Amino acid sequence: TDHLYFSGIKNIEGKIKLINGLGQIVLETNLSERIDLNEMAKGIYFIIIEKAGESITKKLIITD
Repeated sequence: TDHLYFSGIKNIEGKIKLINGLGQIVLETNLSERIDLNEMAKGIYFIIIEKAGESITKKLIITD
């Protein structure tokens, strides 16, 4: 799939950042139920979800 889906976030304000392996922010957008990953090269990324003064970081691996 070329999209990343989140559940349980309706009516929640926040931000999503996608960080590449070099520490560069390659995507920064408002929190939504679906993120388009079509333009992302394969590799390892970190997703930072920020909401209500909290942040969560997860690893994302994009393959073919």
